This record gives sequence, structure tokens and C-alpha cells, in this order.
Amino acid sequence: MPHYEYDKDYPFAAFITNLGKYNEGSLVGEWVKFPTTAEELQKVFERIGIGSKDDFGQPYEEWFITDYDCYVDGLYDKLGEYENLDELNYLASKLDEMSQGEYEQFQAAMEIGDHSGSLQEIINLTENLDCYDVYPDIRDHDDLGRYYIEGLDAMQVPEHLRNYIDYEAYGRDVALEEGGEFTDFGYVRDTGDTFHEYYDGEHGSIPEEYRVMTFQDAEELTEDEKSEWAMDIAYDMDEFFRQHDPQYAAEHPEEHAVREEIYENLMAGRISALDEKLAALGQTQEDYLPSEIEKFKDATGYEEFLDVDPAVIREAVQNPDKSHADEMLAFAEQAGREYEAELFGEPKEPMKGPEPAPGFHAPQADVDPAVLAEAAEIAGACDDILRNNLLYDAAIRDAAEVTEMILRGDTDKLKAGLSTLGREEGMAGEVAPLISRLEAFEKEYGIGAQEQQTLSPDDRETGETVRTPRGTFYVTDMSREQMEAAGYGLHHQSDDGKYLIMGNGDRAFAIRNEEAQEHAAPEKMTVLVVEPKKEPYLKEIDPGLHSLQAEVGGDIAATYPFSDPVGLVCNDEGKLIGLELNRGLRDEDGNLYDIMAGTFLVVGLGEESFVSLSPEMAQKYMEHFKQPEQFISLNGQIIALLVEPENPLRTAEMTVEDDYGMIDGVINNGRKGEELGAAKAEAARTSLEKRPSIRERLAEAKKECGERKPPDKSHQKKPPEHDL
Repeated sequence: MPHYEYDKDYPFAAFITNLGKYNEGSLVGEWVKFPTTAEELQKVFERIGIGSKDDFGQPYEEWFITDYDCYVDGLYDKLGEYENLDELNYLASKLDEMSQGEYEQFQAAMEIGDHSGSLQEIINLTENLDCYDVYPDIRDHDDLGRYYIEGLDAMQVPEHLRNYIDYEAYGRDVALEEGGEFTDFGYVRDTGDTFHEYYDGEHGSIPEEYRVMTFQDAEELTEDEKSEWAMDIAYDMDEFFRQHDPQYAAEHPEEHAVREEIYENLMAGRISALDEKLAALGQTQEDYLPSEIEKFKDATGYEEFLDVDPAVIREAVQNPDKSHADEMLAFAEQAGREYEAELFGEPKEPMKGPEPAPGFHAPQADVDPAVLAEAAEIAGACDDILRNNLLYDAAIRDAAEVTEMILRGDTDKLKAGLSTLGREEGMAGEVAPLISRLEAFEKEYGIGAQEQQTLSPDDRETGETVRTPRGTFYVTDMSREQMEAAGYGLHHQSDDGKYLIMGNGDRAFAIRNEEAQEHAAPEKMTVLVVEPKKEPYLKEIDPGLHSLQAEVGGDIAATYPFSDPVGLVCNDEGKLIGLELNRGLRDEDGNLYDIMAGTFLVVGLGEESFVSLSPEMAQKYMEHFKQPEQFISLNGQIIALLVEPENPLRTAEMTVEDDYGMIDGVINNGRKGEELGAAKAEAARTSLEKRPSIRERLAEAKKECGERKPPDKSHQKKPPEHDL
């Protein structure tokens, strides 16, 4: 057992709290030291009331973790309130089984942040300590240089010359070449061994000896309990979708109208679509709804192979010619037989099965059946969504050909089609998870499942070069895992940390450091800020919705009044809440047709989101909105007057008195006659028609919408969707 901080004999403890009692205003919980046992945990659950009933006869079933008492450096921030107790016990048990030396290896790896981004990664880190060498007595570059020269005889130095050796400089070179780092536990370097994933994050991957929730698994839910639980989850999910997905709320205006549908999917075990929708809305396993669904899966014996929509099966049965299911299954079975034959040294049998349909090509037989099945599943999903939305490439005839494309890594057209569809209104949430799944498949199996063995860095050169103190290297578009599979190991990294230099003893290439890219600060976005009665100015802001909202002071709306690739972002309720009128918008003839209220931004337009203004557009629209304006009502008409930005009050503020139709007066004793004449002339040219009240406009709009026919979308130019 390792020596933890503060002389504790356990790595961490968790305060497990009764969620039902907590919602009633009572903190009922108990500290549990990990690792623990199923028997001890069951007693804790009984003591805090999990399983007992409330005043209405409903059992207290839910719990969460209020706090942790952690004695492992760097672990506290990785632990959440809805962690799986079996997973926590798995990690604690692995820590407790370590020797002191292994524990110091683990702590050193945690300190440098290697494979420590999640609880799953940390558990795998405990199983891969042989990937790290730790030298506890080496604290700096000088120590490292002396160890290599004097301890390892890396350099033969005569005794009388040792006082003249720059050990620190030599140690710095060694650390750079090895990618080593100094920690509180000494010098750490990568041994070059492959990091293996022993735990994939699934509950079934936790070894039985580490599971402590078996007492709950043994308690089989009754149908009434399962039904009630599913209805509660459906209610919460419907509320969440309604609050966070405008498309969902628009399609289902009646409150809880879809709750029954969600309930039916939960009861039938069709849960993956719900998981994907939650993920698309930014929910992780640490959040309430995904964790609750996971508990529901575990408690109800959810099986992945049952998560199929019966409608899809029915369609395949009714239209077998369109699905080519028989052909795909036949080739998958044949691939399985050949795999087994190869495994046991038996000769391959010839391909059999039904005659393939026109246009169908058999995947290569040496593909793992599991890989083939996964590719076919992804292809089916892509085929459905593209075909249903009329975005299918004429060269692609069926899902079987899509399967081939995925297996050989030829997915550019497929991704392009999905990306195009994702920009359509309401489709992003459906398309994004599918693209992510496709990219995850490619990342796991290389460029293509059939070509992953022949992948080489020469084939993926980008044409770029990276210069480091050790030379100039060509950049290749391969991941670290792919390079390692091709026989390349880490040599060093660029000074800015953006590139890793990997070599095989004869050659070396540069690859992008994905970890550095993930932690890089987001690129700033240059926008033009236009405030009332002020000259516009350029400003750099963070990209994203929150930054835009902060600049305009509330929820945003976007309009695209110009032919240039720019948009105006303003406060969505600026006019309703009485924000100061700012700048007028005019048509080609110079007629005023709208007025921007409050501060607004001029932004550039990208393919999918707002981007920085180009220097040309920034200059153009700085001149366009340079002159501040003031708006007055004159004889029932709105006119615009120019305002000097350095002294806005110099311009007259004129209002119309209803009783006399007279000008109230001009601040700062302006030239009333001249300005009134100019105002009347401007009114005749740029005036807006007298508008009815807000209530009248809303009533009229409601009536108009009821009579309006849907527009012909084929002739509409739709602006790009943006990440708002």
C-alpha cells in the first residue's frame, strides 16, 4: 500500500448523500472510504435512507456525492457528483494495490498531465505505469547531466576535465531529446512502451472484484417501478429539450406533448437516439440526465442490440431490395468464417452467398467482422439521412456502397453531404453526432479499415515544414497513434509545443500536437462596434454566443442588409425594451426602412459561423457608420439628424407636441430655422410611415401568418447558419 498524504491509509473518501432528502431540505449522507465493499456500501445506503419511503409512500432511490476527501495529488478536480461508485472503487483499488515506487510513478504522470483528463483515463494510467521511468534523485538539468555522464557513462570524460563540463546544458539536451520533465517526484521520461486501454468506460468492463453496487443489481425492478422511473426521466428530458432546443420547442408547442414518446422509447430500450440528442446539446456523463439514463440502463438490463427502431426493421423487411441486407450479412458471415479459419491455420473457403445486386461490391474479406458490422451500421444511418433529405450523390446507389467508402477511407463526399445538411435549419443536432461517430471510426481504424496496415507518413505529407533546433522536418497529416503503428517513436517537440517530431531511426516527420491544440486559447474575432452617438471602433472579442451577448447586452439577433459577406448583430429585444436608437438602414434609393436600436456589431460571415471582419470590410463599414444619428418624430414621421460625435448635445433634440404641433426647442441654442427646414426636407426623403402600436402590429402579424402560404424555398437565398 502506498503512503498517501497526511498519513492516510486510503486514497480518497466520498460523502454520499440521499438526493430525495436533499431536495426536501435535509442533508442526509455519510462518508465512505474507498476502496470499500458491497456489504459496507449497502449498510451505508440503509443508514442514509436509500430504499426507505417518504411521507407519500415513494421510495428514496437516488443519491449523489456532495464532497470528496482526497489524498492523491491532482485527483480531486477530476471527481464529479454523479460518479459511478463501481468506477470509483475500481480506481481506489488499483491505487491501493500499488507499491510505493509505482505510486510515485503514478503521481509523477499525474503531475505532467499525461492521460489524466478523465476518470477513465486515470484508471488506464494505473494499468500503464511501465510507460514511465521516474528518477527521484534527479531534480534539475544539472542532476540529469551528471547522471548520464557519470552514472551511465554516456560520455567518456577524463577526471581532470570534469570540472569544465557544462552538466546543465548537457542535461537540457537529454531532457529535450527524451521529452522528459521534472516533477515533485523527480525526473520523468516516457519509456516508449505503448499505452494500452484496459478500461473503455463501460460498466461491463469493470472487473467483478472491484464492483460494489452488486446489491442493487440484485434487486430487480418491478414493471411499475420501471414504468414510473421511465416517466420521470421522460418528463425531465422533455423539459430540458424544451428549454435548450428551439427547434424542439417549435415543433412541439404543447407542453409535455412528446413525453409519452420519450417514455415509450425508454421502456422499449431505444435509448441511443436520446443519448445522442443530449450529447449534441452539450450534456456529458457527469450531468444529471445522461447519468440518470445510464443508471436506468444498468437497472433494467439494457442491451445494445435491442436499441433498434422497429420501424427501421419493418421497412427493411417490406423493401428488401433497397436494403441489400442479405448481401451484407452474407459477406459479414463469410468474413467471420475466414477470420476463424485464419486463426486456426485452416485454408480459406471460397466466397459464397446470394448473388449481389447491381452496384454492390463485396468488402475485402480480411476485414474484422466487428469492424465491418460497425461500418455497415454507420453507413445505414448516413444512407437514411441523406436519402430522406434528397442530398444523395448520384454515384452512390445504396448503403452497401457507403460501407465500402467508409472501409477504404473515401469519406470526403460523404462528410461534405452531411455538413451541407447540418447547416439546414433544425438538422445540426441530428447530423453532428453522425459526423462525430464517422470521425471516431476513422480515428480508431486509420484512414480506412482495409488500408490501415499500409499507412505511411510520406503518403500524408502536407507540404509544410517545421524547423526546430535539431533540424527541419516535413509535416505529415497523421496522428500520434498512426505514427506509432507505423514504427515511429517520439523524438522531441517544437519549442512552441505545437508539433511533435517522431522518427524511426532513419527518418523523422513532424505531426501536430493534438493535446496542445486542444488546450490552445481560442482565436480572437475582430468586430466593428457601433454605439449610439459615437464613432464606430474595432474590437477583438472571443468567438461564441456569450461574447456576442455581452457586447449587445442581451439575446442576439442577426440581419444581413448588405451584399458583402457581413452581418449586423444586435439586441433581439432592443426596440421593445427601449434601447436608444442608433443608426438607420437605407435601401438603394437612400430611403430609411429600419433603425438599429442599442449597440450593434458588424461581423464577418463564414460558411458556418461568424468570423472576423477583413481589413477591407472593416474600413468600409467604419466609414459607412461613421456619422452618428439622432431620430425624431416630426408630423407623424421619423427622420434622422446627424450628430457630431465629440459633442452629441450640440445637435437639436426636437420633439413634436401633440397639442400645438410646435418644436419644443433646441438644446445649446442651435439655428432653429435652418435645422427645422433641413429636418422637414429629410422627413420628406427618408421618413418612415407612422407605425401602429405594438399590440396592433402583433395582432396584424398573427392574422397575416394565418393566411400566409409557405414560401417557395427553391428561389430563396438563405444566409448561412451560425454558431449562436
